[in-house]
Amino acid sequence: MRQALLGFALVAGLASTPAAAAEIYASHPITIVMGMSAGGIADVTTRLYANAVSKELGQPIRIDNKPTEGGATAAAAVQNAAADGYTLLVISGAQHASLPALQAVPYQPVSGFAPVTTLFTMVNFLAVPAGSPAHSIAELLELGRNKPGGLVFGSSGLGSTSHLTAARLGQSGNSPIKPIHYAGAAR
Repeated sequence: MRQALLGFALVAGLASTPAAAAEIYASHPITIVMGMSAGGIADVTTRLYANAVSKELGQPIRIDNKPTEGGATAAAAVQNAAADGYTLLVISGAQHASLPALQAVPYQPVSGFAPVTTLFTMVNFLAVPAGSPAHSIAELLELGRNKPGGLVFGSSGLGSTSHLTAARLGQSGNSPIKPIHYAGAAR
């Protein structure tokens, strides 16, 4: 917790110790903007973190979900906010790596932000229904090659980790895999 407070203070450029950060930083509410939908694991984890930091700072922390355009709307909103440390961004790899590689974005993905801390890391799992004839990745890819239209999977959006992972898997296994993009991972 103290490390996170220090990170907040460094972004704000106001203090160099956690104690000083608590005394100087957070004289008004903080907003954390997320390019992901409410209810997903990133949202829930961020809310738990924000609740703990809010109690420590004595200031409310508001979560603002902007799950559109692969997180580009959220990133642009934070980059265009006052550079005072009171509007923060929880990012996914899509917002700062893959999305800018796929299309023009309304923000500077590298030079426009300063990292504060790692809140959490997420792991992707590949799962099939229990009754599936595929019990390994090789069998799944073979199934995709032989199935008319190939495989279909749910994705949290264009350029998301799930989208790019499945696309790479299909490409490496010469198996067609079609994404169905949802508005967020929680759906």
